[in-house]
Amino acid sequence: MKRIITFLFLIVFSINSYSQNGELLKRNTFKSNPTKKQKTYAEKLNLGFNFGAVFSTYGKEFDKTFDNSLGLHIGIDLYYKKLLLGFNMLFSSSKLNQNLIIDDFFLETGKRSMINNGNLTFGYSIYETNRFRILPFIGYGGFGFLETSGNNSDESAFVKSVAFGLNFDLKSNKKTSSKPNIIGYYERTNFFLRAKIFMSNSIGESSFEGHSINMGLIIGLQGAMLKSIK
Repeated sequence: MKRIITFLFLIVFSINSYSQNGELLKRNTFKSNPTKKQKTYAEKLNLGFNFGAVFSTYGKEFDKTFDNSLGLHIGIDLYYKKLLLGFNMLFSSSKLNQNLIIDDFFLETGKRSMINNGNLTFGYSIYETNRFRILPFIGYGGFGFLETSGNNSDESAFVKSVAFGLNFDLKSNKKTSSKPNIIGYYERTNFFLRAKIFMSNSIGESSFEGHSINMGLIIGLQGAMLKSIK
């Protein structure tokens, strides 16, 4: 995972390396206190990956069609200070309690449908310490439906959705590498355990309307890069 984080940060910061170095020299020249640390953009950015199990219950037309489900959640997060930009996918499935009809897509009662819930989220940490974080978020995405097996498995349907929820993170101590990486930065990483609750609600002109309420337990890793560990 550290190699993946290093590679992604390399792409971002190699573009601005010369301009950042010049800016840091200017700041150091005019600062009256030469011992004050200067943070680079790399130190303010954190890249994270998380996965876990999420339980989903449904409402409106979704509730009539699907049973409660347990699915796999996968997410990628980019933090800048207290801001969050994330991409999340929840994969689950359910046996159909009634026919599933969305435009030209049709699955009959008794068959099993995949329920893929994906969204792009924006969040802000309203409370954060070295060990704990509370982060509300909103998002935009959609539900994807397709048969898990059978002759109709190559067909699918999509319903747009909006999402909102909360992340409650319990964070481990941060660990910093003893040697710089190939671009001269020290890697700082920490794990977290996340309790996640969110609601996804269908929007748009689709005749198949409903929502899901989702609660899960997530584990994750996030990392940043430091110019200096002194």
